[in-house]
Amino acid sequence: MWRHLHGIAQLSPARLGRRRLGSGRSVRWSLHRIIPTARTAALVASAAALSLALDAWPAAPLAKQAIGAKQDVVAQQSRGNSTQADTLTSWSTEVVTVEVRPQVAMRYLALAPPRPKAAVILFAGGDGILRLGQDGTIGTNLHLNFLMRSRARFASHGLFVAALDGASDHLAVGLDGSVRLAQEHRDDIREIVASVRTISGGVPVWLVGTSSGTLSVVNAAPKSGESYHDVAGVVLASPQTALFTDRHSPAHSCGRHVFDEPLLGKITGPVLVVVNANDDCNCSPPASASKLLATVKAPQQNLITFASSERLSRHACDARTPHGFLGIEDSVVRAIAEWIER
Repeated sequence: MWRHLHGIAQLSPARLGRRRLGSGRSVRWSLHRIIPTARTAALVASAAALSLALDAWPAAPLAKQAIGAKQDVVAQQSRGNSTQADTLTSWSTEVVTVEVRPQVAMRYLALAPPRPKAAVILFAGGDGILRLGQDGTIGTNLHLNFLMRSRARFASHGLFVAALDGASDHLAVGLDGSVRLAQEHRDDIREIVASVRTISGGVPVWLVGTSSGTLSVVNAAPKSGESYHDVAGVVLASPQTALFTDRHSPAHSCGRHVFDEPLLGKITGPVLVVVNANDDCNCSPPASASKLLATVKAPQQNLITFASSERLSRHACDARTPHGFLGIEDSVVRAIAEWIER
């Protein structure tokens, strides 16, 4: 059973009920679900331990936002290198924390347009660590990631958006390929899916990953023979399909790929693969997309190929290159949204 917590709080048995804000006001801590009385003691003990994990996330000024309160905000306008969401639109937003395992939590930034048609959980590439602040800012360079900088675009298409951070027990070292393909990570993601389904009002939930984030997506996707059907489909953008060791920049190496998922051929839901024909990242050769779909064998699948050459980074696997669909974000997001809504 997942427990769904809003915001960051210093949890201890004595302070579970309230948290003091910087302005001197206090607000009541709330649980997304009402826990039966018989489990209250266990919850308090677990919450106290969980507070140690939550401390790993950066505390950000709460300003006028109470813990867990939804607010209508205006996304930041694009400023040069697009440090945060780069579409000017209003919607309801909040940072949601979910206890996925005892003493371990995951957070996601939720963007909720009125009456969403579907929900998308966005998986960034790289090490997958966003370090979400309570105000919704992304505290790592993954704010430049294609999906993260495009999150407002997805919301503008009427999709509930959950930009997912890494689990609290991986914040220090990040998510490598072995973590992303592990059963534990798969179970964590499915806890997030349950949370998103609840908050979004039960609309279909899609998993959308880019680069190394596609490892997480193929791991958590429903497989034939399972009784799990909570994910409506998956989108793999610039999927990581090749192994490569970069001796000069180990951070740009890829030691695992989607073909390492042993049940890849048993994915049942719709699968969309999106690539850039000019992607020259050694981890994501666009020519491998056809092989990926041939391996997946899902009854509903599609490959969309774009072609752009704009780049602001020298390394081929960086976000602001053809690998990250720089300059064609609107077209790519529109194609993904139309596939989901078809």
